Order: sequence, then structure tokens, then C-alpha cells
Amino acid sequence: MPKIRSFTPSWLSTDSTDGRGLFSPSSASARRFNLGASTTSPHTPSASVYGSPKKQQQQNMPGPRRTIARRGTEVFVANGREIRWADLVTMKDNWEATTQDGFNRSTTTTSPSTPAYRTLKPPVASDIRQLVMSPQNNYMAILTTHTVHICVLPDPSHLRAAEDPDVPLKTRYFTLGPTTHVTTRQPVVAALWHPLGVNGSAVVTVTRDAVVRLWEISPVDRWSFDAPSLSIDVKKLADGTWLDQDFGASVTTNTSYSPDVFDMEVAAACFGPRSSGGWSSMTLYLAMLGGDVYALCPLLPKRFAPPPALIPSLSVAIVSNLAALEDDPSVTPRAKQLARQQLDWMTQIDNQEPTVIESATGSEPAAEIFTRPSNPSIVPRLQGPLEVDLDDVESDEEEEGGNGADSTIGELCDIFVIGEKVDTDFLNTDDDDAEDRLNYEDLIDSADQEGLSLPVICLVTTTGKLHICLDLVGVEAQWLPQRGHHAHKSSLSGGGLFNGRSSSAASLDMGSSSSSARPLLTFQVVDVVRNAEKRAGGWCTFSPDVTSRYSFFVTHPGGITNISLSSWVFRLEQELQESTETGADFRVRQLVTGENTLRQRVYTHNRDEVLATCSTMLDPDLGYFLLSATEHAPIAICFEAPDSDDSGFGFGSGLGTTSGLASSQNINSSSVAFQASTTGGARTAAEEAEDKAVLALDFWKARPAFETPPELLAPSELSQAKSMLFSSRYQMLQHQEVRLSPATLAIFTNAHKLVGKETSRLNDAAAQMFTKLEDLPLHLHEQVESAYTLKRRIDMIAGEDDQDQVDNKGQPLTDDVRLRQRLQQAQDRHKELAARMEKLRRTYSQASARPLSDKERVWAQEVQALEMSLNEQQNNKKALMSSTTAPPSKAASDIGLRVRQVRSLWDDLAKQADVVIQKSGGPSASSPAVDDIKASVASLVSVNSGTGTGTPSPPASVAGSTASGPVSAAADNTSGKHGLKVPADVRKTKLAQVTKLLERETALVEAVTERLERLGVTA
Repeated sequence: MPKIRSFTPSWLSTDSTDGRGLFSPSSASARRFNLGASTTSPHTPSASVYGSPKKQQQQNMPGPRRTIARRGTEVFVANGREIRWADLVTMKDNWEATTQDGFNRSTTTTSPSTPAYRTLKPPVASDIRQLVMSPQNNYMAILTTHTVHICVLPDPSHLRAAEDPDVPLKTRYFTLGPTTHVTTRQPVVAALWHPLGVNGSAVVTVTRDAVVRLWEISPVDRWSFDAPSLSIDVKKLADGTWLDQDFGASVTTNTSYSPDVFDMEVAAACFGPRSSGGWSSMTLYLAMLGGDVYALCPLLPKRFAPPPALIPSLSVAIVSNLAALEDDPSVTPRAKQLARQQLDWMTQIDNQEPTVIESATGSEPAAEIFTRPSNPSIVPRLQGPLEVDLDDVESDEEEEGGNGADSTIGELCDIFVIGEKVDTDFLNTDDDDAEDRLNYEDLIDSADQEGLSLPVICLVTTTGKLHICLDLVGVEAQWLPQRGHHAHKSSLSGGGLFNGRSSSAASLDMGSSSSSARPLLTFQVVDVVRNAEKRAGGWCTFSPDVTSRYSFFVTHPGGITNISLSSWVFRLEQELQESTETGADFRVRQLVTGENTLRQRVYTHNRDEVLATCSTMLDPDLGYFLLSATEHAPIAICFEAPDSDDSGFGFGSGLGTTSGLASSQNINSSSVAFQASTTGGARTAAEEAEDKAVLALDFWKARPAFETPPELLAPSELSQAKSMLFSSRYQMLQHQEVRLSPATLAIFTNAHKLVGKETSRLNDAAAQMFTKLEDLPLHLHEQVESAYTLKRRIDMIAGEDDQDQVDNKGQPLTDDVRLRQRLQQAQDRHKELAARMEKLRRTYSQASARPLSDKERVWAQEVQALEMSLNEQQNNKKALMSSTTAPPSKAASDIGLRVRQVRSLWDDLAKQADVVIQKSGGPSASSPAVDDIKASVASLVSVNSGTGTGTPSPPASVAGSTASGPVSAAADNTSGKHGLKVPADVRKTKLAQVTKLLERETALVEAVTERLERLGVTA
């Protein structure tokens, strides 16, 4: 939640001339306020005593007060019938230039030469209720109770012109619907700039009697301000059956009785955000006073400029939806017809060659302009009502508190829609080129691709009940059927909501019924207004937050409350994307009953004045800034700048929550802090510990500065009443003595009433000052306690908190020394526990055989395979005993092959030696050459025989010949007399081959032995 750094700065307070002049009422408004306050109760809205009852009723009509609009850091503030225009950064710089340390630098000059604000006087006949800025910041809609004016905003250079700020700035004004939006007709509820309008030139007006008008204005065409390009009577559309019916608004002022008048009184309207995915940006949501919500989709002007990724994503979704419906035999014909209508509508857009124009501001990329398709129709089907159960949670409070249903439930007063995230699945299709994918990815904001894949609809009532609802089905483009399709109408009543089909098919089936009513899932109900703050005619309004699209502010009679949905939105999206259903009920239950919507009361309003809907901005010079106002003074709050990597704002306390799915909590409970990263980066434990340490040292609490009640600054009306008295028929009594007469009694009676009203207002203002003075010692005591707590923490760090604790040198123990001692004790304890654990491990390993690891088992199998290959005599036996072992590895088979080669060479040499011996005289022959051959062969056979490395033994023939050496010595000696000798080159060649093979075998055996010794296995 955002942390408050300070409240209304000095450059906006009453000490600043520019700040006081920007938000102070005009002379005419002040006069009406004083006259109204002198003749009415201070708790009733101000109205002129000379106004007609109808005019007073129009002034006191409940409704939103959006009297602050902004263009960057420029603000437009409406007060009465005037609009003041200023740049906040310029005002702040001028104040800092004329002051130093809170005091004026010059005693002769208290304001800069350049005016800080300018005045605009639109041609309105009553007080301004709403200011609505266009998306391109080039137009501004000015709304009263019944009229709408369009102002062409001047260039910012006019603010720097050295002119009197009280002189009105001349600019262009256009009256929107001079014969449509008049006082003799229904009041105007909302004026909305269409998100897809070309350069902000499309505006939609909605009146109380549920008539929607779409205007496509152009300053060079005055006729565009006189007649709307599209007019829809929602009451007629609700009863519509075919496409060719007339759903236009009636031009007559006579209205007949209809039961829809009570159920279809519009309270508020809004579009989905332009940057959201799906059909949200072209869907108009209408919130009725009774609690129902209706939707019109698609509602487009003749020429519209969609975002770059909107048309491709909708095209892919429509084609895939139609393919799924065509293959499903359980889908109704009406659902298939709606899918074909969507495809026909999209085909007309795809066949167009868009017109590329540059943006009006120049800061945005060029926009592609499309023409609205005329087929199936330009008038969409009315979807709804999307029902919201307003008395689901309030019924328990009604039983406990004993209040009536009317005083508990209230009426809807505003609606706020958070569109679904942008679906980027169409970027992965094979039809798109790689360059197009990169262009789409660059144009889509990363924040718009994250969040919930469902629309979130927030509704607030006059009693301060905030309903957070989820639209599980969603709103898609729908039109009425063409005349003649009677067969489809008979198949509209069957089928459930989903029946195993997709949500889009379910929505089409639902929309095909004669009554498309469906409920919204109320995820949570939050109280933003306390019972003591509820007032008759109180109106609550939404305003978006510039830091996150899942965070917004609610302005209500009790103050301003910040609402954040980020704590559960991303977790809910993970559950929706989860493919497995195992444990889904448990996870959803934890999601509902766990950490939910966070709220924080950032400002508490204690006066009986209407608060203007707040506006937020994020600027390097102003920071994270919130601005609101009353009729006499501004209300500003400076927050800490949010972290760019986190959607949360650290820690903050606020009001409790009342969930529609869980038990209600105390309204004064503190909200739980959270950190929900939208970029996937996780905060480390050290960073969280550092944040907690910083928050523990932050003892200062921001409080709003005391503002002098306007009743103490307002001039007395006695002098004006006196001048008015003696200019009337009683002017002859001015120069006469006071006599007891009816005229004198009337004069004194009126004067007594006037003085009584003024003294009552002064007493109330003095009581507020007295209450503030009583609170000052409490605030001072709290501040002193916070400072004392901080001092104790500093003393603990410096070691001055307890002089009795000293170290070996007699110095006081500091917090650092104590922490180091505790750390050393913990480390010693850890070492002791580690030693005990090692001792227990050794005892356990000695008591029980340690099982072989996987690597040891693999090496054991290799050794067994090597032994089997080296010893052929025992190969069959060991193969039977170890039939379950793994097959010999490649290394073992290579060694066996080498051994077989050595033995085959040895057999050849033995045969050749026997042949030579037989040729030389038989086995008894003996000669020095034969002795040399046998000695060489025996030496080769007995290589490493004493090392126990398992070298192979020579063949039996050679073993026999070598064993019988002493017996046949005589024969060999007797045969030596013949002088037979083996050629030296043959002997050297054969011996070299045998030696090389034996060396390789010896090296391999030594390597295997070394590796087995490292693994702890005895060879």
C-alpha cells in the first residue's frame, strides 16, 4: 500500500497566494454560499435564496463531482461556473523561488510577476459538475446537471503570458446537443470519450433515462455538435427482437409510463481500458441504480483507431471459436449464427485498407484508421442484466444492527471496469512473420500482458459498499438475429451454461436466450465508509491509480480510500491456468479466506462538504501525487514513489475487509502488507530484513495541517443586508427614530435571523478549532513517545541504555558488542552440535554396514565383468551366479579382447617353438637357443606374478614345458649340439609384440586398482 509522506504542501495551502486563488470560490459562488448558509441549515447543500425551487432541486441533485481534470502536470479546477487552469510544477517552482525555509525572501513581494493560473469561463447556466479530459488531451467535456459543453484546450504557452489571472482566457467552446441536452429533458449522467476514437474526437453521452448517444465531433464542422451519429434507446433495445427495428431515441419530450423506468435508471457508465485485451475497449458498461449492469458490444464510431494488436488478436480468437463451434454437435444454431456474424464483421475489417495518420500529440506512434462495419448492424445487442446481489452480505448486518434494507443496501453510484490482460497467443501462429511478431511485442506494454484473464467489475453503492465482481463468461460482440430466423428462436431455451464447452460458446448460448440475465461472481465486498460517515445523498466515485491497473482510489463522503487487488489477482490467474485439478478446492479456499483485497484510508474528511473525485499523477518533480478539493481548499497527498519492480508499496495500515465468501472482519483492522512482484523477480531475505529495519526507525507520521474554517474568513452579510434593507420600502425608516411598529418588528426579526445564522456558523467553526486544539496535545504526546522509542533504539546501538552492563575493560556494552557476543555463542553452540552429530554418525556407521552408492555399484559390476573376461575357466560359473548383474561394459569387453589377443599370440609362439624343437631332434633335444626361448617366454608369462594383480597364466602347453624344464634339460643339452638357432629378427619382433600388449594390460590393471582404492573397494 502507498505510504504517505506529507499532506497538502505549503505551495498549495492558504499561505500561498496562488494556491489560495486556484481553489478559492469565485465571488458569485461565495455570495451564493453565504446567502444559502444564512438561510438554510449548515448541513444542507448551499443554494441561492433567490433561485427557483426547480433550480435549487437541480443544484441539490445527487451525483458525481469530478471537478478536477489534468493534462500532464496541468490541472483544471472547476468551482461554481468558473474553471481555473494552472501548472503545478510552475506553482511549486514559483513558491520555492519566493520563499526560503518557509519564510518569504522579500517583504514587499509575496507572489511572482508571472501569474500561476488562468481563468476560463464557459457559457454554462449552472454549476459545473464534471470535467472529463479526452484521451489525446486536446478537448475537455464540461458537464452540468443537464448540459454538455466541449472546450478546445488552449496551448500551455498561455499560462506563461503576463496577464491578470482573474481576466478570463478566451478559448473556443461548443455546446454538445443544444436541443438534446437541455434542462427540459433528462439529466446527463456521464460523458465518456471513446477509447478507440480518432484523436479523441468521439464522445458518448448517457442520460438518466438510459439513452446512449455517440457524437463524432470536429471543430470545423459545427453540425457534428448538433446531432449524434448514433442514438440508442436502451429500453427499446432491451425489448428488441430483430435487427431491422428502430432503436433510436425519441425526439419528443413527452414520456409515457413504462415499468422499465424504475429498473433502467442509469447511475454511471464506463468503457473498458484501451490497453486491455478482448472486446473490453469497445464495450460500454451501464450501471443502473437498482444494481443491474448492462453491456453494449461492440459500440464503435464510424471511424475508429484500435491498438496495433487488437484486430489480429480478435481475428484469431473469432476464427478459432468458429472452428470449435462447427465441430461441436451440441452447440445450438443460434450460437453458430452469432459466431458467423462475428466472422462476417471481422472479415469486413480485414478487407479494408486502413488509413495511417499521425497522432495529435506526436508522442505516440501512427494510428491505423478503420471504418465501422455495417453488417450485421451498427447497433449491438443489449447483454444483461449482469446481476449483482447487493443484499447478500448486508442481510447479516441488517439482523445484527436492526437497520432497514433501504438504509443498508443503498443504490449503485459508480462502476469501474478492469479489462482482461492482452492475449499474446496469436503471436505464435505460423501465419505471422517474425518481424510482425517483434513489432507487436514492442507495441504491447508488458504490464498489459500480466494480470487476470477475466474482466474485473467494481461497483460501489451510496452506503459505501464496494462490490468486487468477476465476469467468468465475459462480454463478446453480439447482435440481434435477422428477421426470418424463427427456427432459431425455438432452440434457445435448452442447454446449461457450460456443458463441457468453452466459455465463449457458453456466452453465446446464454446470449441467445430471450432473457440474457446472468449473475456476476461477487468475489468480495469491502466497506469503505463507516456507519457514522454515511450521509444522505452521499456519492462515491472511482478514480484510477497511475501505478497499477489493479489499484484505484474511492472518493466518498468520509474521505479517500486506496484499494489494491494485486494481492490475489496473480494468484487467481495461476489457479485458472493450472492444468491439474488435484487440490484445486483447497487452493481456492485458501485464496478466498486468506489475504484478499487491501485497502487503506489515506484521507479522512470531517466536514459536511462534498469532496471532488481525486486525481493521481506520477511526475519527477511532483512525485507520486494525489489531488482533491472541497469548495474552499485543496486536499493534496504526497506518497512515496513506488518501486518499479513491485506492485506493492511495502507496509501500510488501513480498514479491514468484509468478504462475501468469508466472515466479516472489524472495520478498524489493519491491512496486511504484501509484496507481489509483477516481473517475476523475488526479493531476498536480506532486502526484506533491511526494509523492516528501516520501517522500524521511521517513527514520523504525516498529519494534515490545520486549515482555517472558511466560515471564519467569509465576510459578514450584515452590511450587505443593511444596504439592501434601506434600498427597499423601509428606506424611510433609516433617518427616523425607532418606534414600535410592524415595520420595525419585521426589520428586527430578519436581522435576528441573519445574526443567528452567522453566529451559528461561527460557533461551529470555533468548535472545530477547539477540537483541533484538544487533539494537538495528544498528537504531541504520540510524537514524543515515538521520538523516545527511537532514542532508546539509538542508545541500545551506542550501548548507553544500561550502564550496569560493561565489558572486560570497563566500557559499556554497545548493541554491536552484544550482538557479536550472541553471534559467537550461537557459533560455538553450532560447532558443539556439529561435533556431537559427527560422533553419532561415526558410531552409527561402525554399528551398521554402510550401503554402497550408485557409483560404487556400477564400478563393482565393471570389476566383475573384467574378472569374468580375464578368467575364462570360471566364466561360466560366475555368469550363472551373477545372472542378474548388468552386462559387461565397453571397457571390460575391450580388456577381454586384448587378453584373448595376447593368449592367441602366445599359443602361436608356443606352437612355433614346439615345431622348432621337433625339427631339432624331438622334445628331448636341448640347446642354448631353445633354453633362451623358454626363459624369455617364462619371463614374459611371469610378469607381475608376485604383485597379485591377477595377470593371466600361460597356456597349459607352455606351463607344462616350463614345468618340465629340469627333466628335459638333458635332452635340450643333447640337442644343442646340432647348433639350431631362432632368427634374431623373428624373436625380437614377437617379443616386442608380447611386451607391448602386456604393458598395456598392466597399465590398465593398475588404473583399475587405483580407482577401486579411491572408492574404498578392496581389489
